[in-house]
Order: sequence, then structure tokens, then C-alpha cells
Amino acid sequence: MRAVEAQRPSGQSRGVTTPATMVRINSSREARRPAMLVAEAATSEAPMPWSFPRAAPTLGDAEVHVWRAPVDRERAMALTHVLTDAERASVGRFHFESDRSSSTVTRGALRTLCGRYLDKAPGAVSFEVAARGKPSIAGTSGSLALHFNVSHSGALALLAFTRADELGVDVEQKRALDDLTAIAEGVFSERELAFVRGLTNPDDAHEAFFRCWTRKEAFIKATGEGLACPLQGFDVTLAAGEPARLLHVDGRDASRWSMHDVPIDAGYAAALVVARQGLIVRFFSCAF
Repeated sequence: MRAVEAQRPSGQSRGVTTPATMVRINSSREARRPAMLVAEAATSEAPMPWSFPRAAPTLGDAEVHVWRAPVDRERAMALTHVLTDAERASVGRFHFESDRSSSTVTRGALRTLCGRYLDKAPGAVSFEVAARGKPSIAGTSGSLALHFNVSHSGALALLAFTRADELGVDVEQKRALDDLTAIAEGVFSERELAFVRGLTNPDDAHEAFFRCWTRKEAFIKATGEGLACPLQGFDVTLAAGEPARLLHVDGRDASRWSMHDVPIDAGYAAALVVARQGLIVRFFSCAF
């Protein structure tokens, strides 16, 4: 979504289409269980805990795993070794250290987690890129398929995985926007734009904007079409307290897609979209 990209302060990473405080949970047995939410019942506004698994969790056929990885220099240094030479060279071309750290953590966490799910060394995982830029894992299909999507913004990265179908995830660090309505006019549908314009409280409009933004970006990433998908050609919910949902898509069956808010750190908004209904979403925090 290029319109908002121009509003970003220099050096701030965006939610990417290509390959902070941690939520603390108590030490009880119940709290250590992976957080779950069933797709059809994803209506709660209460923050969900993120578990810190001691071992790699099994990814069931009807599950989505969402991982959060805080971004900092120390974590980036710890993950640099799992990147390929080409990836390290790509990271090195970023001017700002914050961008280098974000890219390293996202790429390193992706390789590490893909390796765990596929029972491979991180360096043995090969990626390929579709015609419109969506990355996938080379050589996996059918029962071995592993779909993933990643995003990073500010000091946080999100990575989502499933064996079920295509998916997209987006995280955005909330920030002041000089002309929120003008940006919305370029990317929101008529229904979404009318809703934002109807909010008289600037704080409410700001929150609605980022709810809508992340839901729309997660959807176009899930389709694999990226910015080739007309942003004004589909509607999402964006009212406070209203469950995340895809309402309408020009030329598509909107009921195929499940949409979820991701219970993320204060100061961020995040969303997940999967091309399948009825999946269980589990949330984990990276401990590596």
C-alpha cells in the first residue's frame, strides 16, 4: 500500500509482502498451553496470551500458527548465521540498522521455523517467488505443502504458517498520519471510506484506519496478487468491536476467506487472512 508508505518516517520498516514488549504469561500449567482461537468464533476483543513453546509445535492440517518475533539488534545478531550469503548481502544493502535488524530477524525466524516444520536444517530450505512476488517453499506440495506469510513493522515481526491453504498476515505500527482521509481515499472502498469519514473522534478514526489497513493488506497478500488486487474492489469490517470479516470482493466468493485480528502489542495493529474457513489459530512467541 504505497500511499501510506510515503507517510513513514525514514528508516521505519513496513509490513512486507515478501520473504515491544513481550507478552508475559504466568508459569501455571494452564498459561503455558498454546493460545487458541477457533476461526468461526474469533469475536473476542480481549488480549490473547502468546505461548513460549519449549519444543517445536506440531502443525495440524486444520491449524494456523502465528509467531511473533520482537526485533532488536541482539536477536538479529543471533539469527544472522542461518541466512544464506545472498540474504546477508541483501540485508547489508539497507542503510539503517533498524531495517537491517528487521530483515535479519524476519528472514532468520522464517528459515528457522520452516526448518522445524519441514524437519530440515534452516539453510536447507529453498524459496521460490511467484510471478507477482509472493514467496513460497520450493519442492513442497500436497500433504507436504507448507504455506507461509510474513510481515514486519517497527520492532515486531509476524510469521504465519498453515498446511491448509494460502494465507496472508500484516502488522503495522500505529503512527500519526497527517492526512488520514486523503490516504483512505486512495485505498479504501466507498463503504469503508464513508465509515471513516463518519467518525467525529480523531482517535476513533485513527484506530479504524489501521484496523481496515491491516485487514486489507492481509487479504491481498493471501491472494498472492499484491497490489495487482484492486484495493477499492473489496470491503472489510472496521468498526470497533466488530469481528474481522471480508464482506464483499468483486468477482470472488467472499465466504471462502476467513479473517482474524491478531492480538498484538499496544501501539500495533495486525490481521490474518486464510483462504479457508473453520481453522484453529494458535499463537506463539519466538524464544530463539
